[in-house]
Amino acid sequence: MRRRYAINLALGFLVGGLFLWLALREVHWGALLEGIKRADYRWLPPLVLVALFSHLLRAWRWQMLLKPLGLRPHVGRAFASIMIGYMCSYAIPRIGEVVRAAHLARLERASFSAVLGTVAMERLLDVLVLLLALGSVLGLYVGRWPLLGGLWREPTVWLRAHWPLLLAIACGFALGVLLVWRWYRSGLRVGPLRRFLGAFGEGLRSVRALSNPAAFWASTALMWACYALMTYLPFHMFGLGRLDLLDAWVLMTLASVGVVLPSPGGTGTYHFFAQQTLMLLFSVDRNTATLYAVITHGAQLVAYVLIGWAALLWTGLPILPKSPAALAVREANP
Repeated sequence: MRRRYAINLALGFLVGGLFLWLALREVHWGALLEGIKRADYRWLPPLVLVALFSHLLRAWRWQMLLKPLGLRPHVGRAFASIMIGYMCSYAIPRIGEVVRAAHLARLERASFSAVLGTVAMERLLDVLVLLLALGSVLGLYVGRWPLLGGLWREPTVWLRAHWPLLLAIACGFALGVLLVWRWYRSGLRVGPLRRFLGAFGEGLRSVRALSNPAAFWASTALMWACYALMTYLPFHMFGLGRLDLLDAWVLMTLASVGVVLPSPGGTGTYHFFAQQTLMLLFSVDRNTATLYAVITHGAQLVAYVLIGWAALLWTGLPILPKSPAALAVREANP
């Protein structure tokens, strides 16, 4: 398992490094440093506050998913587990989901696989909302996209100009498929795997037994509204006040595609997708677009790591659990 984690870690950093190189390869560093000095950092505190509120909403929503399993964790514990998971994701790609499930399962003395099932359901819902958001972006902006317009007019020129984008997407997709394939080849025995999947499925089905579906879906809508606001506030840090909330929704949606790819905390993938969206759709110059991506990602990284450590000290539990396979075997063979 250590070897598998090492390979996944190396692949994650390879993906992040590739996208980060694509984002920074043509940046003028002098102009970037000057932009860092001129940025209006008064907008950082409200950005962090909105981000924390969005994670409190996520903790509340997760709490509702856990209730059908007979678990009633305090929203503060759920929030602590989420922030610890985010902190760990900056070190090891995608480990945060496993960490937060294992952390809360230990706090509540519950089944790890059942709690992990609720996390998987959360992420599945996030992917569905992201797909809906992508559909809304296509509907709103399809006539304004020079990126796609050039593809139909001069396909050869377009492919030459945007080969880094195509290469990055292809590599990210291929590596994502490889990671999923390696997970299924992790070597779990049939008996423990069946019991693990049974508890996991119980967590997935918790969405069908919600006591307050209206509150659940309202929390989901508010959470995504917070994400759009988190994208909008930094516009004022970098002199991009001409962009509005609708533009922020588009940027949030397309940058989220980068976060979905397997890289440590979205490093590199977020930078590239945010930068390219600002440049190609909103005609923002490369240095300002890169500055936006670097500062917004860096601010959240610092905040999440500090809050993650505070949550860890508050709960007093180890950060990293065993691998999902080891936890499943331990639950199946107590």
